[in-house]
Amino acid sequence: MPYLLAILSLSTLLCNAELIASDKNLTTTDTINQNILVPAYSQIDSLHTINGNITLRSGVKVKQINSVNGQIEGDTELKVTANIRSVNGNIRLAQGSVVQGSISSISGSIVLNNVLVTGNVTTYHGDIRLSGQTIIKGDIIIGAANAPSNTSLVGYSMPTIWISDEVQILGSLVLLQPAELHITNASIATDIQYFTARAHNTF
Repeated sequence: MPYLLAILSLSTLLCNAELIASDKNLTTTDTINQNILVPAYSQIDSLHTINGNITLRSGVKVKQINSVNGQIEGDTELKVTANIRSVNGNIRLAQGSVVQGSISSISGSIVLNNVLVTGNVTTYHGDIRLSGQTIIKGDIIIGAANAPSNTSLVGYSMPTIWISDEVQILGSLVLLQPAELHITNASIATDIQYFTARAHNTF
């Protein structure tokens, strides 16, 4: 399929406050209070948003993605040649996507289905759900957070990790705070590095 070609400028505004790329390769795009939609088979250097969602259609190629207070949603066969980072937003990537770097989210969940990640997958206050033939070459990390000593306190939500049977993690599962684990793959369940005595397991 031919790549869609055009340069997206910050002046390209629609009535729904969404920036849309079309007809050309894209350069670095920075937005505030706007969503970004990248059409199928486009190429872009970098995407950075504050208070805006990022949606990438099938076959998009991008160097890196950064979002504050926004969701990152990747359709099938997305290729990211560096990292994906989010603060207060979920990250969801679909079948055939490749991230040649790491994925991290502070407060959002990370959902990967049939995705290859060459680096680490990290969250602090969110959940991680891995399914299909997802491969993580680095570590799965639940980062240290300011969790209360009494995790039964109202309002505290323990991070949860779901890992299905076909998922491969070539690194380790590293817990730096309490976490609830739902792991059906025995080889992964036996390679957990506990850096906290308060991890909770529910295999």
